Amino acid sequence: NELAELEKMEQKEVAKIREGVAGERLERVILRRIKRLRMRMDSVEKQMDTLERNQMALTHLLTKVRQMRAMAKMGVTEEQVEEVLDAYEAQEEEWQEVLEQIEGLRATEQQPSDEQELEELRKEILSKKAEKKAKEEVEERLEKQAEADAEG
Repeated sequence: NELAELEKMEQKEVAKIREGVAGERLERVILRRIKRLRMRMDSVEKQMDTLERNQMALTHLLTKVRQMRAMAKMGVTEEQVEEVLDAYEAQEEEWQEVLEQIEGLRATEQQPSDEQELEELRKEILSKKAEKKAKEEVEERLEKQAEADAEG
């Protein structure tokens, strides 16, 4: 699965930042790589959503065709069937246009500067590192206290 591979790659890069890298320049390169990986993951998710919507539309269309065939057996004319199919196709095109407009609006929303994004990404990664370190310290203290209680 492409999405799973991208997530693994992102986690490896995040780990490098958490461990601390030698030099600001290398850190910026890694942060940009993480940013690109996240953009690719978003893109893959959108593709998967689009495929799912297309599959649902196709299933819906096949259901309509089956209904039309059943109606034809009951005496509904070919013209009536064509009218319903044309109406469905027009509605489907309308839905597609609305989806494209929504995606276009999302793309035109004001984006923060590259530097801001990288700094936010760095803070996010390092805050998780601090949380993990604090959790490990608490666990270590609890273990020491349990050992002291067992000895005493």
